[in-house]
Formats: sequence, structure tokens, C-alpha cells
Amino acid sequence: MLLREVTSILVMMLIMLILLSPLIAYLLYKVKQAQGKCCPSCGTPLIPFQHPASKTIQQWKQGGYRCRNCGCLTDLDAKEIPDGPYPKRRTLLLVLIGLNLLLMISFLSLVFFFLPFLRAFR
Repeated sequence: MLLREVTSILVMMLIMLILLSPLIAYLLYKVKQAQGKCCPSCGTPLIPFQHPASKTIQQWKQGGYRCRNCGCLTDLDAKEIPDGPYPKRRTLLLVLIGLNLLLMISFLSLVFFFLPFLRAFR
């Protein structure tokens, strides 16, 4: 009985690792991409993660960083770029609603796909 519980826990952990591996790979990629890049104005190291609402439209299209110390915008090569317009609140809300709907539809499709298999075990 104990062996069955241990194996089921290990299988669940393996499944979680497989499901989370793209996210882990993306986070490692973002950290490696910003490693060694410093702000051209004040020289502080650039942080690879930024709140989506504080990005300009140019940063959404081309990528880049915002210095947490002085607030200047840089591109992916850590060269200073001029400030651009920020996205409208309506655009951000539509993107967030669309992403939530996509996640909800994918979750429900998984539930409906595995529902017959769960009923077979009863």
C-alpha cells in the first residue's frame, strides 16, 4: 500500500515537472538574456522582468528593459531608446480577457477529454 502511494506521488511530481518545464525554460532564457547588461545612464544591472502595464508599445514590439534605478528605457542590446506611448488601458484589458478565456477553454477541454477515463475507474 505504501509503495503504491509513493509511486503515485512520484508520478504526479513527474507530470507537474513535464507541464512546468516550458515555463522553467522560458524563465531561464529571460534571465540568461539579461545577464551582464547594464543601464547606459547609471550603470545598474538590468532586470529581465517588468510589469506589463509599465511597458511602452515599442517595448512590446521589439523587447527591451526599463532601469529600476533611473527609469530609462533600453532595447535588447542595452542601448538607450526614447520614451514612446504606453498602450491604452482598453488594449491591456482585452489582452488579459483573451488570455483568460484561452486558459479557461484549454482547461475545460482537458476536463472534458479526461472525464470518460475518470468514470471508467469508478
